[in-house]
Amino acid sequence: MKTGGAAAWAADVIIVGGGPVGLALGALLGRSGHHRVLLLDARAAFPVPEGVDPRVYALSRASQSLLERCGAWEALAPRHAWPYLRMEVWDGARPRHPASTLVFDAAELDQPDLGHIVENARLEQALRESALACDTVRLRSGTRVEALELAAAGAVVVTAEGERLQAGLVVAADGAGSRLRALAGIEVQQRDYQQRAIVTHVTTEQPHGQTAWQRFLPTGPVALLPLGDGRCSVVWSADDGLADELLAMSDDSFATALGEATEYALGTLSAPEPRIALPLRRLHARTYTARRFVLMGDAAHVVHPLAGQGVNLGLADAAMLADCLDADADPGERRGLRRYERTRKTDNLATLAGMDALQRIFALRREPMAGLRAGGLGLVQRARPLKRRLMRRALGV
Repeated sequence: MKTGGAAAWAADVIIVGGGPVGLALGALLGRSGHHRVLLLDARAAFPVPEGVDPRVYALSRASQSLLERCGAWEALAPRHAWPYLRMEVWDGARPRHPASTLVFDAAELDQPDLGHIVENARLEQALRESALACDTVRLRSGTRVEALELAAAGAVVVTAEGERLQAGLVVAADGAGSRLRALAGIEVQQRDYQQRAIVTHVTTEQPHGQTAWQRFLPTGPVALLPLGDGRCSVVWSADDGLADELLAMSDDSFATALGEATEYALGTLSAPEPRIALPLRRLHARTYTARRFVLMGDAAHVVHPLAGQGVNLGLADAAMLADCLDADADPGERRGLRRYERTRKTDNLATLAGMDALQRIFALRREPMAGLRAGGLGLVQRARPLKRRLMRRALGV
């Protein structure tokens, strides 16, 4: 990996943040070869993944295509990218029943799958290797940005050690709590859902059949995502009070509570791994760009995980931004940045609004809303053209 000598690297683009989105942009720009890229990551080291990372993503077909463009997909499939063929969704206010269950099936669209489940650590590793295989990309780890200077002639990031790193464009891909976004003076609109996502893996009594299961409860949705080793990844979005209870439970008690929450769709559950909790909120930056500066991924937008679209939106940002930057000799040229913002903000805002509306609707606990929700899922299941449209949008095709 080309990490040495990064301090002296004369970069055209500095990307701050070495998560999947920042790495994807680095790999895309590196493969095009039009701009020299310096990736800055605050982490001092990147351990080799072992076991199964509790944080997983449901990657869409569009995200798969992007990873193929990056040269990262072949390192993931088939060992570390596990396809799922079906998805069943039902409302927790009513017992699970075929008449009120929404079923997505890849066969309905003549597709090989609906997407792939990929671990965060494996995705990062594959993208990092792809980016650093490019002669025009360097990575500097253990580097924190303390100041930012944006001018017509160029941009400067100042590290915690006092170094001044110059480029034509600075890209903030440093997550929801983006320090770069704050340094650029960009405000955000946000809503705290007062929920946390409880994430772990469990063993199921019945085989998952490459199916993802999601039940909408008044306290938040719970999902079982199929893993390649036969287990399921759990993403249980729960109100803060319930989240505290779930985190305090013994493994056996948690497995029982999870089984009840999923109506034992896969039989009894056992052997949960350690649980981690992630706070949930809705966030959107008022603008994605400033002079020689741009936001992408969670630094620009954070969406509720109920439809698993967060990383897919971020990877779509990376794809669009790479296209815009490669169209201009000067990566900080405002025309390209504005085109990126117009395109991505439209899609991101639509997704954020849709996820926000769903979260509010499924949080309503009184009748007749509970009955209307259950009937609505059944109606979509029977309305084939509408269902196919929803499936194609989720796939990104």
